[in-house]
Amino acid sequence: MFSAIWQCRKTKSDPSTKSGTKGVCAGMTEKSKKKQENLQKIEKLLETKLKITNNDVEKMLGVSDATAERYLDQLEKAGKIVQNGRSKKTYYTKK
Repeated sequence: MFSAIWQCRKTKSDPSTKSGTKGVCAGMTEKSKKKQENLQKIEKLLETKLKITNNDVEKMLGVSDATAERYLDQLEKAGKIVQNGRSKKTYYTKK
């Protein structure tokens, strides 16, 4: 997997090495599209609920605990949500 990512990056910086990496780069684009869709779903959920938890995101998107946490952290860093509480009592609200 790492070599495929490296090849994709190499292709972007060195156009002479295009062989066999176009599909890998396209797949990475699909992955980032899916991530953006998931972030939008989280924001939309916050329009209907006053607060959400990591577990809400896990269940809604069918992702792992770590992935849900990364999504929430990204939205928090972007200034779209606010983290409240700590540990098991952590929840997020719209900013």
